[in-house]
Amino acid sequence: MGVPYSTLKNYFNESRTFPESLFNDLCYLSKIDINKNYFEFINENWGQIKGGKNKKSKN
Repeated sequence: MGVPYSTLKNYFNESRTFPESLFNDLCYLSKIDINKNYFEFINENWGQIKGGKNKKSKN
């Protein structure tokens, strides 16, 4: 898969979100049908917008 161990730990700790391509690869390997389960797909910049607004209001 080519994902560093530290990155996998961040995914496990929910410090980072999965890229969609990695998510699709994991679902394929584990034979999970994405269409039969409920998954929420979020934007790449999820969390950054709120952080940017908080930073701007502190200045």
